[in-house]
Amino acid sequence: KLMSVSDYFQRDYNELKQIETNIEADLKQRKEITSSSENTVRLEQQIFKQIDSFGKKVNEALKGYKMKYSKDPNMGENEANRRINLLNELQKSHQIQKKAYDQLINDKYQYKYDMSKYEGYHEREDMQNMDTRQLMDTHKNKLKNQDEQLGELVGVTKQGNKIATDLQENLGKQNVKLENLDKDIEKTEGQMVSTRTKFEEFIDKSNFCCLYIFIFIELAA
Repeated sequence: KLMSVSDYFQRDYNELKQIETNIEADLKQRKEITSSSENTVRLEQQIFKQIDSFGKKVNEALKGYKMKYSKDPNMGENEANRRINLLNELQKSHQIQKKAYDQLINDKYQYKYDMSKYEGYHEREDMQNMDTRQLMDTHKNKLKNQDEQLGELVGVTKQGNKIATDLQENLGKQNVKLENLDKDIEKTEGQMVSTRTKFEEFIDKSNFCCLYIFIFIELAA
């Protein structure tokens, strides 16, 4: 038995209403996900495909049934308008759902933009899409990098200790040299004082000798 136009409409309308209901349920589920640790990519892709398919099917139904009803002599004008209005309501519903989906995506990327200012966010975001094996490999690589960094730090510390030890030894040697230099300076100063004293005594004696000679010459003249 062939379906009438009315039977086809009811079948197509029910199918579109079911898609509408599924989208509403998925949108609600997505809105309830607030934790950034939950992976929402797959659900968002599913919602996008359903909304896109829903919009195309509603537009095709409107175009097709308008043409059918214009050629169907058994379809009254009121009934045809009622059914077209039902499809128009689905079209409005599609637009509302698309707007809600776009808002979700905008909010998500705004959140990502805000969170990207914090250290480690991109790393957590990447880890959300990893399976257990990938997470373990990532963890092992991190531990390996940490070991290498610790090894480098230990090496730098040892080198710093050696430099500090060498510097301390050099400072000790310099202190000994400075102490010896102080002794030499004191000794030299003592010698200079002694020499100056002897020189002054020599000058004094020399002056008296010169005076005696001058007096002797005068007397002899």
